[in-house]
Amino acid sequence: ALRYALTTMMPETADSDWSWREFQARVNGELADNLGNFVARCLRFTDRFLEGTIPAQAKLSQQDTTILASADSAADEIAEHFRAFRFRMACQRLMAFSNECNKYFDEEQPWVTRKSDLDRCKQTIRVCTELIRTLAILCAPIMPGTSRDLLQALGLNDEPCWDDAGGQKLSPEPIQIEPLPVLFPKIEDTVIEDELAKLQSLAASKMGDEAGGGAAAASSR
Repeated sequence: ALRYALTTMMPETADSDWSWREFQARVNGELADNLGNFVARCLRFTDRFLEGTIPAQAKLSQQDTTILASADSAADEIAEHFRAFRFRMACQRLMAFSNECNKYFDEEQPWVTRKSDLDRCKQTIRVCTELIRTLAILCAPIMPGTSRDLLQALGLNDEPCWDDAGGQKLSPEPIQIEPLPVLFPKIEDTVIEDELAKLQSLAASKMGDEAGGGAAAASSR
């Protein structure tokens, strides 16, 4: 989370300032509510309603094809941002793609099709896990630990290869998922307030030292 936040705030073409409030907003609003939310929704649904097993690969719908094509586009665009040292834009594109994944999950409504069309429900989850695999690869340069956790949850233990992003690269057979803790715990206001209080205390101490130094110099004169 810290690596991600620093990447989104780092100076690239102009000066940049660190802010604890900004850090909290990045973690809570982007990592927890966007990327982490999509992964949790998919894997928890799989664990609860599909006995923790990713369904076998089946025929794609138009919606499936569209979102998988978006994964290909995201991989290409993020790679180009990295090559041009546009790290902030790489993060923005990663979050935009994650938002598309959440939208796909919402529109496909697997909690509804679980009762009305189980095959469709299973295929939705299958596509979602492919999207998680792609997200794991795309976030690897910035969040390598998160990338490893996501891939291991899908039974993948090899180092991610960028060229594997997008498409359908998981085994076509059913896959048992591994338990995954909360990826990005939200940062409470009290934590930020404590950090701000520390900064204020340090600033006050520095001012006191400077004032004391000035007084000592005047006394010696």
